[in-house]
Amino acid sequence: MNWRSYAKGVVWKLLTLLARPLGDRASILMYHSVGEDNASFTVSAAVFEEQLRYLTKHDFSIVPLSELVTRLEQGRLIAKTICLTFDDGYRNNYEVAFPLLQRYGIPASIFLTTGLLGQSLTNSEGVSLPLMTEAQVREMQGSGLIEFFPHGVTHRKLHKLSTTEVEKEITMSRAAVQALTHTAADIFAFPSGRYTDATLDAVRHAGFSAAVTVTGGSIGANAHLLELPRNSIDSSTTFSQFRGKLSRAIDWYTLLKLMANRTHSHRYE
Repeated sequence: MNWRSYAKGVVWKLLTLLARPLGDRASILMYHSVGEDNASFTVSAAVFEEQLRYLTKHDFSIVPLSELVTRLEQGRLIAKTICLTFDDGYRNNYEVAFPLLQRYGIPASIFLTTGLLGQSLTNSEGVSLPLMTEAQVREMQGSGLIEFFPHGVTHRKLHKLSTTEVEKEITMSRAAVQALTHTAADIFAFPSGRYTDATLDAVRHAGFSAAVTVTGGSIGANAHLLELPRNSIDSSTTFSQFRGKLSRAIDWYTLLKLMANRTHSHRYE
């Protein structure tokens, strides 16, 4: 463990001890991959199950992301609400995560890279992982536990594309999920978390009710529905950090990170 990781661990332990519980707020967790591979965003099956056990043993309201958005739209209570989301649509979401979610009866929301279903996606580390097939998507949706939303067609960073390309990525990926699931598919996840004011306008004009980012933090009643924060869970997330992301500790950590980095999101102006 290097000094940065050690310091980060110490900060999280202190924040978790000192911070208030989630209270009247919500937290959206962001996963990518569950299994055994070399990708830094992959959480092992054993760790994932430990996290699910913790969620079920504590008094959280664990709901699909669409339910949280509905509660926010209607001004309903969101106290201690937790949502599990997965980006990209990796096959191990079906092979590894899905059986565990079924075992514990926990819902999840998956954002699909629609143009690559049944193929592979290579991440920024150069690790290629297979994506789920359309048949697997249908099976998961049929369970009543899993819902699906668009994450772009090609997973290209939207802030680098022309206005026309951005519109195509957004609208075509939504149409693909709608055709596959026969749902509104009206929540979007920005590929790699990159977005601009123009991207937000495109999502808004396409009729999406909400969109999620990769910026950390808890969610209050007055959250901006097109810029909902999410809290990343990956291979480096310790159990103390996981618990902290289910409390107001995540807000303190996000603020400290902002002060250190002079930036609070992956938004590009």
